[in-house]
Amino acid sequence: EQADIRLRAAKLLIRVDPARAREVLEELAGSGLPAVAEAAGLEVGPAAANDVPALRRLLRSPVRLARVSAAAAVLRLAR
Repeated sequence: EQADIRLRAAKLLIRVDPARAREVLEELAGSGLPAVAEAAGLEVGPAAANDVPALRRLLRSPVRLARVSAAAAVLRLAR
């Protein structure tokens, strides 16, 4: 339940403080809770949208949805 609250807070932080939101989302993506890790993985790409080193790191994430989300963010940058 605490992880769910942190996930929602991080999603709200993306527009205000994307670096902090990304930190929280990356931490949650590495959590042992599969549902939380997948949900955080979906959000972490948009949080790192303009941070190329972070996107490169996320492309190597063990969380599949984090890799997909990072790849989508890279494609948006390439447009």
